[in-house]
Amino acid sequence: MSWSREGCSWMAVSLAGWALAAGCADPGAGDPGTGTSIVPATARASIATAAGSAIAPASKLRRAASAGARRFHANAAGTQLSAVGERHRLEIRGGVARVQRLTAPAERRQWLLARARAAADGVAARAIDRPAPPALEIQTLSIARAGYQCLDGATASVVDEGGGAYRRFATCGERWSNGAQHGEVAFDFARRPAGAGDLVVTLRARIGAPAVERAMVVSADDAGLRLATPGGERFRFGHATWIDAAGRRSPVPARFRAGVIELSVPAAVVDGSRYPAVLDPIVGPDLGTDTPVLQPSSSGIEPEVASDGVNSLVVFSDFQRIRAVRADANGDVLEFDWLDLGEDGFLQFRPMVAFGGGRYLVVWWQDDGAAISIRGRLIDPDGTIVGAASFPISSAEGVDAAVAWNGQSFVVGWGGFGPAPGVRIALVGPDGTVVAGSERQVSPTNLAFEQRIAAGLTTALVVWEEQIPGNFSSLFLGATRIAQDGTVLDPAGIRVDQSDTFQSQPAVGSDGQQFLVAWQRGGEAATIQGAIIDQGGLITAAPFPISRSPGGVSRPAVAFGAGEFLVAWQAQTDADSILAGTAVSPGGAVQGAADSRLASVQVRGGADPTGLTWNGSRFVLTFDGIRPQPDGFSIFGIDGSMVASDLSIAADALAFSQLPNHQFSPHAAWDGLSYLVTWSDERDPGFGQDTARAVRISGAGVVRDPAGIAVSAPQRAFSHHLASNGDRRSLVVWQTTTGRGAVRSIAGNGTQSPIRALAPGSLASNPLLASNGSTFLSAFARSNAAGTGTDLVGTFVAANGNPGGLFTIRRAATPNSLVAAGDDYLVQFSDGGDQLLIVGSSGRVSAPVPSPSGSQTLVAASGSRNTLVGWVTSTGQVQARFFARAAFRGPTLSISPTSDGFAPTVAFDGARYWIVWAADRETERPMIRSVEVGGALGETSLVVDQGCESPELASDGAQQLILTCFEFTNRFRVARITTRLIDTSDATATVAAAPVVLAGGD
Repeated sequence: MSWSREGCSWMAVSLAGWALAAGCADPGAGDPGTGTSIVPATARASIATAAGSAIAPASKLRRAASAGARRFHANAAGTQLSAVGERHRLEIRGGVARVQRLTAPAERRQWLLARARAAADGVAARAIDRPAPPALEIQTLSIARAGYQCLDGATASVVDEGGGAYRRFATCGERWSNGAQHGEVAFDFARRPAGAGDLVVTLRARIGAPAVERAMVVSADDAGLRLATPGGERFRFGHATWIDAAGRRSPVPARFRAGVIELSVPAAVVDGSRYPAVLDPIVGPDLGTDTPVLQPSSSGIEPEVASDGVNSLVVFSDFQRIRAVRADANGDVLEFDWLDLGEDGFLQFRPMVAFGGGRYLVVWWQDDGAAISIRGRLIDPDGTIVGAASFPISSAEGVDAAVAWNGQSFVVGWGGFGPAPGVRIALVGPDGTVVAGSERQVSPTNLAFEQRIAAGLTTALVVWEEQIPGNFSSLFLGATRIAQDGTVLDPAGIRVDQSDTFQSQPAVGSDGQQFLVAWQRGGEAATIQGAIIDQGGLITAAPFPISRSPGGVSRPAVAFGAGEFLVAWQAQTDADSILAGTAVSPGGAVQGAADSRLASVQVRGGADPTGLTWNGSRFVLTFDGIRPQPDGFSIFGIDGSMVASDLSIAADALAFSQLPNHQFSPHAAWDGLSYLVTWSDERDPGFGQDTARAVRISGAGVVRDPAGIAVSAPQRAFSHHLASNGDRRSLVVWQTTTGRGAVRSIAGNGTQSPIRALAPGSLASNPLLASNGSTFLSAFARSNAAGTGTDLVGTFVAANGNPGGLFTIRRAATPNSLVAAGDDYLVQFSDGGDQLLIVGSSGRVSAPVPSPSGSQTLVAASGSRNTLVGWVTSTGQVQARFFARAAFRGPTLSISPTSDGFAPTVAFDGARYWIVWAADRETERPMIRSVEVGGALGETSLVVDQGCESPELASDGAQQLILTCFEFTNRFRVARITTRLIDTSDATATVAAAPVVLAGGD
């Protein structure tokens, strides 16, 4: 949910999916219409349709998908606010929220084709009206307790600064927000609700018309309520949780009574909650780490490409949003961040691109929830996106855009429906203006679609698939020439292939004087066929076979360069799918004795097109590729190659949908001069390719190593750990791919010692590391001499990275955590139970003592003669206790009743201790709390309103901290390190208020 910066408390209810579409593809493929959704953990109330059109808060895995929340937009009259997610539409009108799933692109296209076919047969269009799944309506009827009612004095909903829909009442407010996969409603309270007794939220839930509502079946389980209609539409409303400003949580079950949903918050919870909290420390901006590098990623579908004569623009669809990247003459990507042509509230599909008049024009078809239309956007050769938004091209509904430059204007074509059917075109000037009166139907019938366009010197050729009325199982290829002013030169159309074979997937290219049309001819042995049409509309080379591939062939593309046409297509071999092709002369002669393979990367195949253009010196190919990885998985992304005029591959394995490298599992330390931040880095795809990298960051927030420090290179590193003695020396230890332990020293100036083995000649599993300020201790598991198991052993490592002799800490045990406690070390280990050992700086090992709360992982920070040790209990509580003189002392401190279940982090700033932990598994937002040297606890505050996985703190000892963690971005496909400096010198200033939340579970 969105966190308020005002001094108020929040009560939020969210809606999410519970039954998701079966047979879904890998979400990394980039199409959420067929992707797998991940049901959130039990921390939000949820509702969704069975087809997966969800209104839901982001879970840990969904957070990236909802990071770019879809804003609400008001209609012209201001009476309705609406927002569109990837598979749902959310409308707010008069206090009623209405959610409806969106049909998949293929379903919408099939419905449009059915309308066109019906119209051709004289059937009224209303007989096959657009399918509209039943909508779920949610209306808040009451938020009340005895003597108190929140809903009095309601105002109209407006779009707030965060893009949500906000409605104010006399003593509270209601806010709806929308994300790519979800929506959420929240109720804010500036102060504790007046009155007495339980606070009851009552909501009306209705699916479809009143008659359907009466037939709605509601059942309950541990996850919440299930609402279903006889027609099979299904929704879930999950149980709720009340969370106050101090982070305390109380379960609030959802109940269905007398036709309404009730969430009842007990009076004791309402009256005992904290309203509001304060933010104590001052938190700086994200400093990041080193410069990321791009690598192939599983992202994007539907690639196409055009060239300005040197560079190229590759366009594709990613999660129903149009993206683009530029590539130079060698095929190297010029954009670190994708060019984003997407607009919140709209679903975009199948882009096409052409260059002319000094600019690229990208066209696509999109769905705004009410209409399907053709849109466009201009991009300058330097990558500048022209204008603030896309512009409309079609006057009515249309799909499957195509585009070419005719020397004066862009010719844009599409398949029209409704009152403007058939293949249609419009002319668009180089400034993006649609030429007045240029839109017209160019196909002789309404049953034409899947058009492609190429332009010569004086005319353009539009080619399409066409169905015979009454025989919808057959397709043939039609075409017409278009003059530069848009005049249709062949009103009756040109029948490209007179045979009665199934003809589909047209492609067309021009050498300026004539056109080569290529297509897939169906049958038992499908082939790629071709025909030459001159500027006068004559077929000068009758249909002839182009492909000689023995397997299945599909998705041809055509481009002209270096005096010949290149025809490329996707071919199925005995081993895999490949990109094949051959040259064709302007006269229609197929060159060479056999087809050529045009790229080494495999093709995923299916419905995605093959993109092809000539950049002035080479052909540029794009396709949906598969890259198998050493770990057995594969990368599915937008791939390509550069092909020379002799059909040799000039540049191969070009990845156009690259994303930054993964960064995760960070660590931080103060070395006396700078903060040293290390992390596990995944620059090479595939399991087992991780390395340890680092940067130094000054106390002023300057990243001293913008190119990074390659700590473990040339080795691969697993489970690395960092420690510093605060005297300009730090050590990093890790486990290699062969199970050995390695160590390296990093000086304050960034120079590194040679890599040394922690235990020469033997394994060192998961080595841990800590420093007490004067010595470094590494502890790890090693196979014992008898070969009967592993022993927990240790070694003291010098500041220059030289390990000392090994000594046994505990036989038949493995280490869980290692922390410094004053001059000593605490080693947490397991040998059937969780216990704790104290290791002195001389290597003396104490007898085992019970570990606090049976915790698996301990964290600690020393200062003011004591060490504060923190942990998370098995129930997710964050606790801490002081350790001094070889024993735990004082009471156990309750830092937070809830967390994400993973270890917190602790540091001493010279005056007090600070603990940071992730609030929950749903949001992973970092919470911070101070602990005075006497044990007094400060307020709980939100550090920053974003995810923070595996938080790590370090302190300079002068009231400054650095917090490093990682978060998921790009719809959970990129993990990136974030680092922030925190000034704790003025820890009493009230900067902002944190919320109280009521949220349900899915």
